[in-house]
Amino acid sequence: SFDLGEHNYTAAAAGYLSQRFEGRLRLVLGDSTRTLPAHLREHPEERCDFISVDGGHLHPVAAADATNFRAMAASQHLVAFDDTNCPQSWCIDRIIDEGMGNGVIRTVYRDSSTEKYFRGYRGFTIAQYTGTHWSWTDNV
Repeated sequence: SFDLGEHNYTAAAAGYLSQRFEGRLRLVLGDSTRTLPAHLREHPEERCDFISVDGGHLHPVAAADATNFRAMAASQHLVAFDDTNCPQSWCIDRIIDEGMGNGVIRTVYRDSSTEKYFRGYRGFTIAQYTGTHWSWTDNV
């Protein structure tokens, strides 16, 4: 898990997940646009069967996370993109649209009903990376 670590629940959540999925979770604190590429260089063999992109809402940050996590995807994987399918400026729908348009991801499920009464509509998208070679960061 790559997280800024700025919320007081981060340690508790990581502790719970580490206990529940013993030996399968590593928490890396810091800016994912820096820590994720560094981790990939240090651990090129690591693969994830579930990836959650739920971080920076500016396009360059979401693009970097989507691109970098792609290198960590196991052959059988799912990627959850949070804060999609919504009209707010901080939603990352552009990442989904670009990924689908360039054949980098294929969506499995899209939802816009979560939190419809909390700051307006927003949802999530479940997808899979394809074998297509294209990078979001080339278009930032």
